[in-house]
Amino acid sequence: MRQHSASRLQFAALPRRRSMLKRLGFRVKLAANGVPLVTDVMVILRSAMVVLVVLSGYCARAQQFTLPDAPSQHKFFDRQNSVAFGALAALVAADSVTTQRLTNSGRAREANPLWRPMVRQGWLGQAAASGLGFGSAVGAAYVLHRAGHHKMERWANWLAVSIEGANDARNVFMDASLR
Repeated sequence: MRQHSASRLQFAALPRRRSMLKRLGFRVKLAANGVPLVTDVMVILRSAMVVLVVLSGYCARAQQFTLPDAPSQHKFFDRQNSVAFGALAALVAADSVTTQRLTNSGRAREANPLWRPMVRQGWLGQAAASGLGFGSAVGAAYVLHRAGHHKMERWANWLAVSIEGANDARNVFMDASLR
């Protein structure tokens, strides 16, 4: 009885949060223990796509003034890319730990429908999903580098780091709010 009343006090701000998310266009469901789940992931994906299209236009316009026979502006594994890939690897590792904590306790599930079957397999599946995600981010940066879109390559690296950081913050917030 006491634990039930404590959980009501803990989630007293939940209706306010739910109404704010609804105003922003998200559909909110409650998972176990009253944790709000944002189910309209398409809104986030659409926003990321708009940012990507705008940045690609900006980068293409900025690179229009380079010489066509100019050599590559930088090596692929230079200092900035190494820092970005290191930060991304650390954030992917943190995401793996927090995702497995939440899914193993039954308090949440993997939000990405492509990775969900792998994450359900435990730590090995989580490692496979994380490796594929990290590899695809590095691969996309390499394709942009080889095509000569160096500014776009930098933007894509830091966009991947910021998205992964936001996801880690959400996982940590969900884990902390359930205690």
